Amino acid sequence: MKNLPKFRKMVATAPIDQYYVLFTLIITTIMQISFFFVAYSMQFDKVICWCPRDKVTDFAGCTNFILNALVVFFIQQTYYPRQIMLTVLVLIWGVRLGSFLLARVLRRGKDDRFNEMRSNFIQFLGFWIFQIIWVWVVSLPVTLTNSYVIDTPINGLDIFGLLLWILGFVCEAVADNAKASHNSDPEKRKTLLKTGLWKYSRHPNYFGEILLWIGVFIISCSGHAVNNALGYFSISSPILTFLLLMFVSGVPLAEQSSNKKFSGSQEYIEYKQSTSPLIPFPTNVYAVLPSFVKTVFFFEYGMYWKNFNDDKN
Repeated sequence: MKNLPKFRKMVATAPIDQYYVLFTLIITTIMQISFFFVAYSMQFDKVICWCPRDKVTDFAGCTNFILNALVVFFIQQTYYPRQIMLTVLVLIWGVRLGSFLLARVLRRGKDDRFNEMRSNFIQFLGFWIFQIIWVWVVSLPVTLTNSYVIDTPINGLDIFGLLLWILGFVCEAVADNAKASHNSDPEKRKTLLKTGLWKYSRHPNYFGEILLWIGVFIISCSGHAVNNALGYFSISSPILTFLLLMFVSGVPLAEQSSNKKFSGSQEYIEYKQSTSPLIPFPTNVYAVLPSFVKTVFFFEYGMYWKNFNDDKN
């Protein structure tokens, strides 16, 4: 530990590196590219081909968040309450989500997201490069908070952000567990999950994920983000989380799968028309809302009805 101050000076030579932005980018790149080669080579290794090769993907993502937070936290050696809070929150989130995703892929044996790209070197590498961007950008609020040498007292904004994080974390964990329990039963898996949080949102787990990262950003703002340009840029963390889940890898893929699975089901048609895609909301109210209200305020986009055999009302 006595060599950490010297190491901190070494990695913070450039002006931007006083916030460890480039340093965490390097860490993230090295870690993700290393895991890419492991994941890609597993499909050719006869010794380990029995092991679900996709398990390293989610492990690499979640643990990279934890690594970035801990490395900056211990190198900076300031250990302020806000830094401790955010580091612990990332640790809790990473362990919970990482273990859940790992258990899921071990149970399934593969991750269907990679079916078409797994054997294509360029496409598979592209996914891992995108994961570098995801981990690095979404980690920015925690990276910046842990890099600061000046502390500010915990205030109401911190408490508000923490409450949002708790609400989002609980929502995501409860929704994930409910879906895992539903899918573990062969008979129930054939049916539509519309109980608990899933009664009020078609994707309450993604709502929770977005909400908790908004909470992380708000906590970081309370400490330092509003005082520098990089702090403002760290709002890209919850924004990127929202964009990824709503337009790339989250809701679109889940909706496409459900549209195909329950095609022609009147129960599914009614569920989709009366249930918000993201924000939990009373179904009897949502069902009668005008289309433009659903689109603007509840993110009900036409892409979620693609290849669906019933027109959206």
